[in-house]
Amino acid sequence: MGDPLNAVRIFNGFEVDELIIIDIDASVNSRGPNFDLISAIAYESRMPLCYGGGISSALEVKKIIEAGVEKVSISSSAVKNPKLIKSIAENFGSQSISCCLDIKKHVQKGSYRAYTHNGTEEVDREIFEVINSFVEQGAGEIMINNIDRDGTMEGFDKEIIKKINTSLEIPLTAIGGASSLTNISELINECGLIGVAAGRLWSLIGQNRSVLLNYPSKQEKLDFFKNFKNH
Repeated sequence: MGDPLNAVRIFNGFEVDELIIIDIDASVNSRGPNFDLISAIAYESRMPLCYGGGISSALEVKKIIEAGVEKVSISSSAVKNPKLIKSIAENFGSQSISCCLDIKKHVQKGSYRAYTHNGTEEVDREIFEVINSFVEQGAGEIMINNIDRDGTMEGFDKEIIKKINTSLEIPLTAIGGASSLTNISELINECGLIGVAAGRLWSLIGQNRSVLLNYPSKQEKLDFFKNFKNH
């Protein structure tokens, strides 16, 4: 996709609602946040910004927020050290922390399981047990990333998203499978009021899936919100 700073500038022009930057290799490679890059991104960004990847301490969160990032997302660290969630929430407020849980269907068991480190390590706890631990420690938002659907643009697994959203009293954001604005509005109408994040949908365009950053215009977003029945 090229230079992330250039992508941020383009998304600024589109007046994107929120930008989530995830360093997907940080935890896998036991590497901490790249503070220089985070600061550069925050300096360029004219929209609410969330950063995730390699965060393992409240001190790192302090540096990220001081750089101009509004919210952090933790995944592997949240699973392995739930007390980190509490520390972040107590120091910076629950609104500053989003816990992201990667899920995918287990081939033998046929049910969704939680994973860390880009889907390479299975969590030895049920999904709802992990999510409850996030909430109990003070998470302000839950992100669910469906690894099986991520990047496919084949739609969401509405059943699991609805089940999770029904059990939550804090905001939920769904990731993995977004194919169109219509697809997103159908998800919200069926599963309840949630946030929806997408990557490939805003990065590729046309039948040939050519690389082109894009985002709905103001009018397209107004038309989009008219699709909601009860929200």
